[in-house]
Amino acid sequence: MKSLQAFLALCALSARGMNTPLLLIVSLLSIGLLGSCVTPASFGEEPGHLTADQQFAKVKSLVGHWYRTDGAPTDGAYATYRMVAKDSVVEERIFPGTEREMVTMYFVDKDRLKLAHFAFTGIHPTMAARPGGADLLEFGFLGAANLKSPEARHIHEHSFSFLGKNRINATWIRWIGGKEAERLHFPLARR
Repeated sequence: MKSLQAFLALCALSARGMNTPLLLIVSLLSIGLLGSCVTPASFGEEPGHLTADQQFAKVKSLVGHWYRTDGAPTDGAYATYRMVAKDSVVEERIFPGTEREMVTMYFVDKDRLKLAHFAFTGIHPTMAARPGGADLLEFGFLGAANLKSPEARHIHEHSFSFLGKNRINATWIRWIGGKEAERLHFPLARR
């Protein structure tokens, strides 16, 4: 960066006494060089975007039992979350203890938050979190075990909207025929 500053100072000194078109060319070249040296990576992450570790911390904050707010008071938990593998993975159990029980594992892989979803259908998608802010985690499809074709019915996307310490919305997006077919939306509260 110091060599760039020295170059720009030299350009400014050299530009004294130059005619206006030449001064304009030197200025544009200097701005171009400055722009190529200063990238968003020079300043860290984009403002407002969480790192993978920060996204994982949001998922870790879900530890506990969650119930549908649109269900009956006597309904069992929709989901349970717990830390496993020396606190490096969050395990989610949806419809725990039922024949429809499914497990999702959330973990950081290098610089990305990922999930592996184990559905009762036998199709097991993996997804990665997209860049985003503190109140919304969105996961996009990477691939799936046992998926016979991209046209087959499968869960393709997932998201959490954080509405407070004890309120979230969980959404699972099912694809059929290679496109979105259904959004499964679950408003949840921790008890």
